[in-house]
Amino acid sequence: MHRVPLLLLVSLLVAGCGDPLHEEAIARSDWEGDWPFTVPHGTLRCSLDGRSHTGVPIVTFTAGDIEFGLDDMAEADGYPSVKAIRRRDRQGHFIDGDLDAVVQLGRMLCDDDLARVRKRQKAARRPYAER
Repeated sequence: MHRVPLLLLVSLLVAGCGDPLHEEAIARSDWEGDWPFTVPHGTLRCSLDGRSHTGVPIVTFTAGDIEFGLDDMAEADGYPSVKAIRRRDRQGHFIDGDLDAVVQLGRMLCDDDLARVRKRQKAARRPYAER
């Protein structure tokens, strides 16, 4: 019987699981600050591997059945613009609210996974004897 090193087996299992994805439900009622959206709640997500498989963190916000891009990378990756659900003033100008804070929170959802992925990539480049 052949034995497969545990690290190799775990790496194969993780690789087959798809991209690291984290999400968090957020709502106007819980938000401390100026809520930037017209919808009362949604799901904030960060994925390290968006539709184009770039490996760059992509931040999105899902309201109803639509997943909107919250940053330039997400919109470049083909997600619809968040402008459709952004609050506007009486003249029709966007109210910024805390959109930057929402995007920052979204990126934080990927931070732990990004560190783990980079560590795993670095370990994969080292000779087996050094691991």
